Amino acid sequence: MKVRAGILIHVLFLAIIFTFILEFYITSAIDDRKNIESQINQIKAEMIIDLAKNKIKTNREEKGQLEFDNGICYFETEDEHYNFKIQFTKEKEQPYFFKVAK
Repeated sequence: MKVRAGILIHVLFLAIIFTFILEFYITSAIDDRKNIESQINQIKAEMIIDLAKNKIKTNREEKGQLEFDNGICYFETEDEHYNFKIQFTKEKEQPYFFKVAK
């Protein structure tokens, strides 16, 4: 009877250790994925700003919005810089704010 209880405790202990290792791995993978998505969105926002900045200079607009495939760029020009707000089309995405020199 003691041998069965010892084996059961040993198996339970190994299952708990395996669960902790699996949880750590899954959490790490999810965090890496979120980090990569954030970096991709940052790069997309910077590219949208470059395109918008060129369009603003050619059209000489002071305030407005430009629509792109990935989202909307709201802009406002001030004396020495542009204020940009990039809102991606996904609902859960937070907007990106940039202040860029002219």
